[in-house]
Amino acid sequence: MLVKLFEEAGLPKGALNLVVGNGSEIGDVKAAATGLVLGAFAFSGQVSISAQRIYVQKGVYEEFLNQYVSTVKDLVIGNPAEESTDIGLMISEKEAIRAHNWIQEAVQAGAKLAISGSRNGTLLEQTILVDV
Repeated sequence: MLVKLFEEAGLPKGALNLVVGNGSEIGDVKAAATGLVLGAFAFSGQVSISAQRIYVQKGVYEEFLNQYVSTVKDLVIGNPAEESTDIGLMISEKEAIRAHNWIQEAVQAGAKLAISGSRNGTLLEQTILVDV
């Protein structure tokens, strides 16, 4: 019913998914973490539909975060024209600076860095903020 209300309000069908149940019914934490890495970091996260905020049940939080961080650390930074590359440069240095400033603002407001992404020109390395 909740998802239907969002769709009736104009949210595109499929943009919101709701999964209910206890942790053992929902599924594999590793698969969820791995899938969400793709959703967050595809196209260097520069698409409007990238995963930007993830809510995790307390009972599986540490397991999820450890798997998510491990998977993100394994992402390959390089030339996006090469098939082995997971993360490339941002579209401009201006956009890299803007995104990096958002990270710094979040940390100043109390968020913690699980992976501290640094910026070098148009490259903004993987960043995971927790407790946002």
